Amino acid sequence: MQIVTDFGPIVALVLLLIVSIYSLITSLPTTGSKRFALTMFSLLIYIVCMGGTVYNQINSPPPFYFNAQQKSYTFILGNQLNRQLGLEGYIAVSIMVVCGLSILGTSELMNTIESASIKRVIGYTSMWAFIISFFAMVTILQIKMPSMYAESPLYRLVMPLYVLFGNR
Repeated sequence: MQIVTDFGPIVALVLLLIVSIYSLITSLPTTGSKRFALTMFSLLIYIVCMGGTVYNQINSPPPFYFNAQQKSYTFILGNQLNRQLGLEGYIAVSIMVVCGLSILGTSELMNTIESASIKRVIGYTSMWAFIISFFAMVTILQIKMPSMYAESPLYRLVMPLYVLFGNR
């Protein structure tokens, strides 16, 4: 019963905030800005829900670790069973959202633009966003589950990124 009384006001406040933002967005005139606002609002809700908000509320992990001897920060906790840092889930979900938006940029946005030069810029930007976010996600998986990639040919491709961003 203690958990319900602790999280009750937080849940009520979040629901009230969601309803007020949604009513504000729906009061916009039906234009492209309303569709964009609803899309961004949906992505924000997705990031908050999938990023580990409930885990962070229950377990209260630190957002990151600071190693005072090496003067370095760790945002993704290495191979430890059922452990994660507070910002780790939000980082991973944000990378997944960038990957998905890059695919939508090439498939949906390209059909609405007439200028060839702008299409080229959006195409290259989406392509590089997809490649960078894909390898960033693979790097996170390599840090979290190193035995998964140890025998695969993808390991040789991912290892330089792991050396750059990982903490061994």
